[in-house]
Amino acid sequence: MKHATRHFPLSNHHRDLAIVGLAQAGGTVRDIAHGVEASTRTVRRVLKVATVAPGWGYGMRKFLISSVEWDTDGRMLKRLPSEGAVLLDAEQIDDRAPDEIDELVYNAFSDRHGYCICACQVLEVIKDAER
Repeated sequence: MKHATRHFPLSNHHRDLAIVGLAQAGGTVRDIAHGVEASTRTVRRVLKVATVAPGWGYGMRKFLISSVEWDTDGRMLKRLPSEGAVLLDAEQIDDRAPDEIDELVYNAFSDRHGYCICACQVLEVIKDAER
């Protein structure tokens, strides 16, 4: 959005609408701030006023991945996490078998960290259970 912002600057009202929309689509505070070229403080303020939580928007399904064993070709890498969360678009995984969904979760988490996963556990988080 850097190029678009330079030619078409957003008014504060449109920036705030963009922030809320990106949060509802599943954007994190950092990603939203980068996308609309605002500070994370501004993003948090707008989301607080709008009572919208970032990171898990409409049409998204959240999966927790744990007990991750990485394929690092024998190297010991402390920076690789043993657990985390993955958000997937519900349309992307509708009508798929559970093992296909797990594979999409593995691939998304693996792509984020740059190494293949040997083994892990995946659990879908139900939104109502988080409240």
